[in-house]
Amino acid sequence: MIEDLKKDLMEQQALELRSECDETSDEDHEPPRNWSSTLRQIKQLKSENKRLKESNYKQIVEAIRDLPAVVQNLRHITEQLSSFSKSSSAESTPVRLVRSEHLPVSSPASPQEESVDMGTLGRGFHL
Repeated sequence: MIEDLKKDLMEQQALELRSECDETSDEDHEPPRNWSSTLRQIKQLKSENKRLKESNYKQIVEAIRDLPAVVQNLRHITEQLSSFSKSSSAESTPVRLVRSEHLPVSSPASPQEESVDMGTLGRGFHL
């Protein structure tokens, strides 16, 4: 998007310069006084455009390389969520937790453990 805007700006400047040159009389063939500064700006914009293209290209390639791992993690998480939701929706079956080396999951606490754990949450707070 930025590149397109820069191209449009450069094209407009070039058209304006051409039209200014065409409008001048034959006696006045000197380029505008700021022509050298315009050329410098064009050169700077071209180098910045090239740098941005290279930077974006590297980021895109790195993201593409990371995609398979991200997809695998998402599949693993959806499998865990679906197995958790299926087991928790059935009232007669206990909750089954899928353990993974990547995602540690704690076991559900019984009411006795819950009261002990709640007491240790805050200092000076006793149940």
